[in-house]
Amino acid sequence: MVHLDSPYIRNLLSEVEARIVDNLKEGNDYIKSSVEYLFSSTGKMLRPLLLVIGSEAGHRKDRREIINLAAAIETLHVATLIHDDIIDESEMRRGIPSIQSKYSKDYAVYMGDFLLSRSFLILAELDIPRELGVTMAKAVSRICTGEMRQYSNRFNPDITPMEYLKIVSGKTAALFSMGLSAGAFMCDAGEDVVKKLSHIGYRLGLAFQLQDDLLDYTGDDAVVGKELKVDLLRGYYGLPVIHALKGNSGARIRSLLTDGLTEDDLDEIIHLIRDGGSIDFTKDLVTRYRAKTESMIQDLPESPARSLLLEFLPRFFGRIH
Repeated sequence: MVHLDSPYIRNLLSEVEARIVDNLKEGNDYIKSSVEYLFSSTGKMLRPLLLVIGSEAGHRKDRREIINLAAAIETLHVATLIHDDIIDESEMRRGIPSIQSKYSKDYAVYMGDFLLSRSFLILAELDIPRELGVTMAKAVSRICTGEMRQYSNRFNPDITPMEYLKIVSGKTAALFSMGLSAGAFMCDAGEDVVKKLSHIGYRLGLAFQLQDDLLDYTGDDAVVGKELKVDLLRGYYGLPVIHALKGNSGARIRSLLTDGLTEDDLDEIIHLIRDGGSIDFTKDLVTRYRAKTESMIQDLPESPARSLLLEFLPRFFGRIH
């Protein structure tokens, strides 16, 4: 039985990371140093992990294909993060200065585009089936559309929770869905299993974003709210804010958001959101996503992928209590 902490999984993910760095090697020392800097603070590798898990739903195992496809998806994901940081003017990423902060916005644009091209190059070398190529292209389109919809809804106090979830479904959930389903597809899992894994990945992606929204309100008071305040100043409203705008304190929050925000205003908004039931609302939604996701996993045919997902679920949802 394969487990998440087994040497097989750990070694695969290490090879994925090595493949990513190798794919980005260039003769230019400046480019090389910026790539090394970019990957000096390793992310969670959630999307490659989901692809590896999805591959355990099939029968045909080609280690090279799994590694390369996972590397392509993670490279694509990192490219979107670089572009996100440019748009959001984020100074930090994973505890270190972001690419746009360290090397300039102009350089970050080129680097994000460079990573996108390298992701496509890996896919071209894989000679993936047309059907999978179309699925991945649609996922990229959904990511871009989600980002554009989020940008167009800045400073919009009338955005609804459903509209926000639609934005998240493209912005965050698309790659989760693609990771699980693409791994299964490449390993010849049945069409029904591939579709079910796509739906499971979609719900995991939504839950991931909602948990990130909640993290702004938990933990040390000296840290909590810092990123949230930046988001509010830039007009980006997470689900707790959107829900609070529809509640009893909605009028007050709306007036604070539209009158020019001071530090005291920001603290009051966070206080009203915490006390108005919006945190519990978001937690309840995450709980419902977890229950539905677990039910969908239980409905999968018996396989290592099913067992790995059941093992993965409590770890994934353990960030919010």
